[in-house]
Amino acid sequence: MDVGWDFMRPEFLSILFFQQKNLVIFPYMDLKHLHALETFTVGHNLIDIESTALYNLREIIEGETLMSYSQTPNVFLIYNLDGTKVKEIMELEGIRCILNVNENVSPLASGHRFIFYNKKTKTFLNHEVKNGDLEFETQLIESSRNRDVLFDALQRIKASATCIFKEYVETGTLDILPTILKDHPRQHWNKILNFVETFFSITLPPIDLKNVQAAESRPPGPVAEISPFAREYELIISHDRDITKEFTLTLHDYRAENVNPANLELEELINPQKLHAYLRAHHWKGGIPKEFLQEWIKMKRSNIPLTHELEDAFFALFSKLGISLGDACELLGADRGIQVSPVLKVRVIKGSPPRQEVHPLDFQQLSAAISDILNDIEKKLIGTTVRHAKVINGASIKDFLGFKNDLSSIINYIENSIGHYSKSSLK
Repeated sequence: MDVGWDFMRPEFLSILFFQQKNLVIFPYMDLKHLHALETFTVGHNLIDIESTALYNLREIIEGETLMSYSQTPNVFLIYNLDGTKVKEIMELEGIRCILNVNENVSPLASGHRFIFYNKKTKTFLNHEVKNGDLEFETQLIESSRNRDVLFDALQRIKASATCIFKEYVETGTLDILPTILKDHPRQHWNKILNFVETFFSITLPPIDLKNVQAAESRPPGPVAEISPFAREYELIISHDRDITKEFTLTLHDYRAENVNPANLELEELINPQKLHAYLRAHHWKGGIPKEFLQEWIKMKRSNIPLTHELEDAFFALFSKLGISLGDACELLGADRGIQVSPVLKVRVIKGSPPRQEVHPLDFQQLSAAISDILNDIEKKLIGTTVRHAKVINGASIKDFLGFKNDLSSIINYIENSIGHYSKSSLK
């Protein structure tokens, strides 16, 4: 079961996403459910703050806001708050946040910028919903199987909103509105337009949607060829949810900073897969550039910590994408303070538990350790593959033995070279 799915309420979707308001939940709520609300923060960098030991919370928030160079605005997820800190936060202008408070803060519920929700009574203190107001939100949630699907649906709405904003700013008209919104339910176009105004803080001209002619459907034609980069894109988005989220955000930021929008088709502005294919065909002909990979693995746009598990997921993905182990170590090492041996590319993570270190000239010890590992793998492969002729990840026992022999030859060559170098250096 998707943890936190029971907290995917239409009211929260409306408040946090479509209305772009702030939400205050009290009393304490467990972090799994609180973090589930991140689904509704599409279009923002999420900054997670545990406030218990912070005496200068207001200064931290103001500093994060002033020092942000990203085109994507911040939204703060702050928990373990008390009433005094909530009052300070409410005095800040232009803040977007989700707050969880450990005590009753009902007296602070006023105005419409901060919506207060009592988790015990399951009621809003300063927010009313009229019949029919949440029809679109309910439809979006009910048609999604999990938070990933819902997040993707909200990203499509945000992408369409961005196109509407850019079209209006650049041309002063909304002539191609039907084309931009053709994949969204027509009865909910007005809610998307309201979202454009709220998110981008602009006022669109009045438009009678009843008289707007729908975009014409294209006549059926030959099936389009699959992009040669579609496989690469599928590998990326199917690997890990957090990595996918950061990839999409980094992709659109790269486009905003490096690509002339006049060169892009409408779908290449909206659809990340189309944008990826465009970049690979025109800007990244030699592969995804190192500069993009470095930005991607920082996870700064989604503000997700680069844990050891996530680092391992990046290593596995880079392997699938054909990025060498050495390059992967260099990329992740540069971001996490990992020291990379210039010869062996051995990763030593600062702050990790102490482990036995091998001096470069103690190569026989390292060689013996590698040999033991290879022998163990060989025994396991023989026990599971020879009798039943199974294949593991496309590699048979014969393939492994060939790999083992090749690796042994390389180890022997390095060992002999080091031995020769050691003798020469002692002369």
